[in-house]
Amino acid sequence: MKKITTIIACFLALQSFAQVKTSFIHPRTIEVATNKTTNLVFPFSVAHVDRGSRDILAQQINEAGNVLELKAAVDSFAETNLSVITADGALYSFEVRYAAIPKQLNVVLQKELAFIKTNTNEEKLQTAISIIAKKRRSFFGLADRHDEVHLVLKGLYVQDDVFYFQLQVNNFSNVSYDIDALHFIVKDKQKGKRTATQETTLQPLSTTGTQQSIGANAKPDIIVALPKFTLPDNKFLLISITEKNGGRDLSLHIKDRHLVRAKILGHVY
Repeated sequence: MKKITTIIACFLALQSFAQVKTSFIHPRTIEVATNKTTNLVFPFSVAHVDRGSRDILAQQINEAGNVLELKAAVDSFAETNLSVITADGALYSFEVRYAAIPKQLNVVLQKELAFIKTNTNEEKLQTAISIIAKKRRSFFGLADRHDEVHLVLKGLYVQDDVFYFQLQVNNFSNVSYDIDALHFIVKDKQKGKRTATQETTLQPLSTTGTQQSIGANAKPDIIVALPKFTLPDNKFLLISITEKNGGRDLSLHIKDRHLVRAKILGHVY
């Protein structure tokens, strides 16, 4: 009887093993060159990159964590591969080939199924930002302009102790506007000239939309996530955008009465 039971158990184990399904992630083909940059744009920030060969160069953009820049280190290298894991746990696989003139220089990737456990906080931030990017203007009364370039606080949201600032840069001029830097600084309200002032620079949890040249009549959004905070009566938040190789700098002064007007974004899951 014991022998029969053992045989049945082995049979069930083999049957269970046979029913396990195997799935494959088919690699995408991308081309790179030595004198051109191929940009991969992912739906979430890049968490890990593995190059199959040193013949390809990969660089992540600090100001836009979901963008990966690729170049060829040498001409006519043998085909290799590239693996990328994003913050939501998705794995992207690529076959990388050399091409003097790549067919595509900018590749936008769609969201894949997540197989790997990663930082869910980052995923929540990116999901919230993608929701806000589709929203219309909901905040009025805060704007700045300089030579036909306007900076507007388009929306202000709060969710899970995170502020989301939805900014919009409207370029009504015929000259493109290249963003050099974006800063969030808590400052003292102006006092006497001899009074010492204090400044605190806030570090964003996530930022999208700053790595761009804003063409004529364009009005892209910039969305910045910051840890929730409040402002005492003697301080304000300075949001400043500086122009690269230019003087059309823009700024907004945010007070605590503006922060308390933030709309609840709600749960993103």
